This record gives sequence, C-alpha cells and structure tokens, in this order.
Amino acid sequence: MRVRNMSLCGLLRSGVCGVVIAIICCSCNINPNSVAMADVSRRGWVEQIDLVYDNQDTSALYDMGVVLRLSSGFQAKMLQLNMVIVTPDSLRYEERVALPVTVGQWHKEAESKEIVLPYRQNVHLARQGVYGVSITPVENVIGVEAAGVIFEKR
Repeated sequence: MRVRNMSLCGLLRSGVCGVVIAIICCSCNINPNSVAMADVSRRGWVEQIDLVYDNQDTSALYDMGVVLRLSSGFQAKMLQLNMVIVTPDSLRYEERVALPVTVGQWHKEAESKEIVLPYRQNVHLARQGVYGVSITPVENVIGVEAAGVIFEKR
C-alpha cells in the first residue's frame, strides 16, 4: 500500500475536497430553505395549524410561501387564509390573504401533489429565535392533506 502526502492543490484536483465539503454540509444540516408542515383532516381543512421557524440569520432576506400537499379531490382556484406571525419578542402580525392556486398536471400514479403558493418576498427576520406561524383557512377546504410554510433564503 502506498501512502502519499497531498497538498491542498492535490486534494482539490483529486475531488476529495468536494466530498469532504458535502459531508460537512450534510452533517451540519446546512440548508438555505426551511419547511414546516402539519397534517390536516382529510374531510376538510378548517382548523388552525401552528408552525415554528427557528431563525438564526438576522441578516438574510427570505421569500415565504404556503406549502400544500393536495389530494386529487382539491378543486379550489383561490385560497383565503388568515396568517398570523409572532416574532421571538412577541410582536404579532396578522392578515387575511387570498392566494391564487395553480395545480398543474397530475401524474396518473400520483395520489398527492405538493405545491408552493408565494406569500411574501424579501422578508427580513430581524430577531434571532423562534417565530410562530399560524395558518387558518377562512372556509372549509377539501382536498388538502397537509399545509405549511417555507422560508426560502434569497
């Protein structure tokens, strides 16, 4: 067995560095996007869901979206939701939004499909800590299996 000493350039050329970086990123759970979801009743989504997002980067901008896992029974073209966001220092922001829904084509074998509805762009989370997000549909929504929120780092 031959042992070689490799310089940094040698590591980069060998591809070992890329593998090491990938392992470090996976082990540290580095992910610029964070999704929180909760299952809802298959008979219809009427109840409030409460989600949390632990913000550690106070300098980043995020695009927020509502994530839905849909069954083939979903028919809505517009979704009205009450959105409540509570900051780590207990400030509360509440609004009612109407989000247009475009489902697109269903695959024949698919039992469910996930979509993201854009909610807010360039959101700056100024406080470090846990943000609470509550989502409540204004009326009963048939065909939603799970709902949530995504924070996508810009």
